[in-house]
Amino acid sequence: MSFWYANWIENNNLITLLNLANQNVMNPNAKQSDFIEQDAKWNIPKLVQTLNDHQVIRKIQGIALTFHSTNDSLLRA
Repeated sequence: MSFWYANWIENNNLITLLNLANQNVMNPNAKQSDFIEQDAKWNIPKLVQTLNDHQVIRKIQGIALTFHSTNDSLLRA
């Protein structure tokens, strides 16, 4: 899933939450999995380096990660 463009934090994408212009996105092809460590924990130093917004990082930290692999699926509320 796209790190920047998918609506995965409070039904918004990071571009909207951070009020970024598309041309200011560092590594626009990044995926969420790029920010997850082998032990299924968020890579906080990488998030801080990339986002530099502690409020958004705290929201990401609040998203629980699982140890087993599952396929992505679209859920509608």
